[in-house]
Amino acid sequence: KSVASPIKTGIEYIDREGGLEKSNIITVGGDTGAMKTRWTLWLCLKILRNNPDFKCVFFEAEMTKREIINIILQWVFERPLSEIRGCPDEYLLVKIDNELEDWRRDVLNRFIVFDSSDFKDVADMSYLIRKYKPDFWVLDFVTMLVSGTDDTNAKVYDVCDTLKAISKTTQTLGIILSQIKKNSIETRRIKVPVLDDLEWSGRLKHISSTVFMVFNPSYYDESVSHRYFFVKAAKHRHSNRFLLPLEAYPEHGTFTVAEGPVYSVMVGWWENYHRGNKHGRL
Repeated sequence: KSVASPIKTGIEYIDREGGLEKSNIITVGGDTGAMKTRWTLWLCLKILRNNPDFKCVFFEAEMTKREIINIILQWVFERPLSEIRGCPDEYLLVKIDNELEDWRRDVLNRFIVFDSSDFKDVADMSYLIRKYKPDFWVLDFVTMLVSGTDDTNAKVYDVCDTLKAISKTTQTLGIILSQIKKNSIETRRIKVPVLDDLEWSGRLKHISSTVFMVFNPSYYDESVSHRYFFVKAAKHRHSNRFLLPLEAYPEHGTFTVAEGPVYSVMVGWWENYHRGNKHGRL
């Protein structure tokens, strides 16, 4: 596999900063419930849509395989999750075979999902990556691979270094999801997560070429539009850090890049939010 050309995501803000590169690790961080998994799934689907020969392997350590597939099917069918959950498997298979556009069916066929019944540790991940030969893979999330161990710090270092080695030796892009340290944001007036808020931030910063921090302001303030969703490139090896304002549509498993007046309002909100907090206002 070639590593010369960057991976195009179809998301202008990311692609104009050089895109993403194989043999690298990307970390996505954010609060529990801040839609890290949903945004990462959307990113994966965008990459598959814009790279017709690519394959993705998604390792889900917390939710079940079916829960992840349901969210993917939301995007594929553009239907609410409640409708997808209520459909029998046989019915969904018929709709996939007979009703989906070819490109949507193709994206679905190139998205492979494993859950904790399929893998237990980083060695299992390495085996499956080498077996299925994806162009990129996702781990949701890293702490689940080290829970219950006696020496957690040493285990985290070992797992992170092994994931980095897997990405290098297989020439694949690795995407790792990480939680935020407990109480790291709750005690701050500005709730936007920063690099040091990541669990095991030191090691993840070391192995990651890019770190995206997601922020859903309505998670903290119900008066803010639930459509507002920000992705901050807190670290990007090849360019300056940048802000990606998105409109979230979790009912359909998708996001859209804010444009025009919505973009202006969201950027204005972001700037005013930071200025307001300097004066103690949420």
